Parts: sequence; C-alpha cells; structure tokens
Amino acid sequence: MNVKEYISSGIVESYVMGLATEAERTEFEALCAQYPEIAEARNAFELALEEQLLNDSLQAPPFLQSQIKDKVNSSAGEAYPGELPEETPVRRVGAWKFLAAASLILLAGSVYWALTTNKKNQDLLARNKELENQAQQSTASNWRSSSATAPGATMRHARARSAMQRQAAC
Repeated sequence: MNVKEYISSGIVESYVMGLATEAERTEFEALCAQYPEIAEARNAFELALEEQLLNDSLQAPPFLQSQIKDKVNSSAGEAYPGELPEETPVRRVGAWKFLAAASLILLAGSVYWALTTNKKNQDLLARNKELENQAQQSTASNWRSSSATAPGATMRHARARSAMQRQAAC
C-alpha cells in the first residue's frame, strides 16, 4: 500500500472533520494502528486545525470577561442561586396499609370463586339427579315391555339394573 498516496487522498481530513462513512472510519482506524505515518498525519492535521480555529476566534471584550468572572466568583459559594422552594410535607404510607389492601383483594376474589363454584356444583347435582330419574324411568319401561314379549327379559333387566347402579355410583 502506498501510504503517501492514501494520506493525500483526503481521507485524513474527512476522518478528522467527521465526514467519513462508517466503512471509511473503520478502515482508517485500522490503518492508523498499522502505519504510524497515517497516525502522524492525522495528529498533524488535528493540531493545524485547532491552531487555525484559535487564531480565527474572536476574543470577548475585557468588560464582558470581567462581568463573567465576577458572576462566577460571587455564586461559587452558593449551591443554589436564589430561593430554595419550601419542602412539601409527604405523608408516609405504612406497609401495613398495602398488606391490608392486598388481603381485601384476595378475600373478594376467594368469595367470588366460592360462590361461582357453589353455583356450578348445585347445577351439576341437579343435572345428575335429572339424568338418574330419566335412566330409572326408561329402564323400568323397557323392563315391563320386554318381560312380557321376550323370553330373555330377565337378562336384560339385570344388565339395565347394573348399568343404573354404575351411574348412581358415579
């Protein structure tokens, strides 16, 4: 790589002024670490730019400089220039109040859960009773009709009775 050509390409100025792209910056920083001549060119340009800016800058008038110094020196002893605002009273809330609120919320939730569960249980018990009655009625009517007409009715009656007993056990 020709270092002098690289330096004269304007990359040093672009880097120092912040105009280089991300890829150019990454490449430039890697080359600065590898070639000390590039790093020296960067430092020389930074110093020259700083010197030129200092020479071209305007000096503040002496009376303005003295006013600024006086203002800084007079307020150096104060932590906060001007009046401090009054402190507003803060009411502290104890932890027990938060615990009481949390326990009330838990109580309300558990009461709601108990009521809804009880209602569902009552509905299921009523439905179960209704199904048992239907099963008993259908079994009794089937037994009467089958015992009069079919010779194997006693076997069907025994099966129906065992099915009813299984349903009642559930």
